Amino acid sequence: MRIAIIGAQSFLAKEIIRQAEDNFEILAIKSNSPISYYFPSRSFDRGFDLRCLLDYQVIISCFAAGVQQNKTIQQDFFYEVNAFEPIRLINGLETLGFKGKLFTFGSYFEIGQSIERKSYCESMFVRHSNPIFGNYAKSKRLLTQYVSMVASQLPFDLVHFILPNLYGYGENENRLFPYIKHNLLHHSKMEFTSGEQQRQFVHVSDIARQLLQMVTVRYQGVLNLSSESIKVKDVIVLALNTLSEKYGIKPDFKFSKLTKRDSDLKYLELDDQIARQKFSWKPETKIEMGIAEY
Repeated sequence: MRIAIIGAQSFLAKEIIRQAEDNFEILAIKSNSPISYYFPSRSFDRGFDLRCLLDYQVIISCFAAGVQQNKTIQQDFFYEVNAFEPIRLINGLETLGFKGKLFTFGSYFEIGQSIERKSYCESMFVRHSNPIFGNYAKSKRLLTQYVSMVASQLPFDLVHFILPNLYGYGENENRLFPYIKHNLLHHSKMEFTSGEQQRQFVHVSDIARQLLQMVTVRYQGVLNLSSESIKVKDVIVLALNTLSEKYGIKPDFKFSKLTKRDSDLKYLELDDQIARQKFSWKPETKIEMGIAEY
């Protein structure tokens, strides 16, 4: 089977390629490759020839403008890259008669400000009216809603995976676990928010494994992949204990009234029963084992 991965320099794409390279023929499209994709110099409606993808049975669209991007990034870029470019890709493939599978991705940050704790199944996720803050979540929300409207009408399978927090060795250095490791090794004092938010964490290897298992199954539309919910404070303590034991360094930290951009998002939880029941989804990496990789 032939798989094309757009945005092959991303954290998730690198893991997909690592797991797939022995069993699949891979076309990895990244900004510095001869068949480059990099908005806005090349877009799916100008400069990028979508016909180069038609010989591939599966296309995985991993490119995105994430929340870890440089703060000077213009808000229009989030909407172009996270919403309008994937929509151009979908429409372009339909026009060209693509018959395979296309995987795209959303985020559980699209849940926004939920006033009560509940797990969002796919239908609830698409239809909720919670306030959503930040250009990243808003742009992802636009794509999710578009996919929910058109997926069943397309001549190819479009699967839009909604993901929680991905983690694993090699992720962005500004994320939680690399931050803890860096400050621990440098004997720096760490300050965290109160950590009362509920979150879900899935190791990147589990997500990549599930994606590759689904290249041969039929599904159209939105699909949640998640894990058990955990309080942020508890996962921080787990990470501090795991890494301090690994490196033999006592951590210096405190929980405080410090606020961050997602502090008001108290409950972010996905219900992944469809994936578990239909596609045998079950994360294999225990979070303490995943943290120990760092």
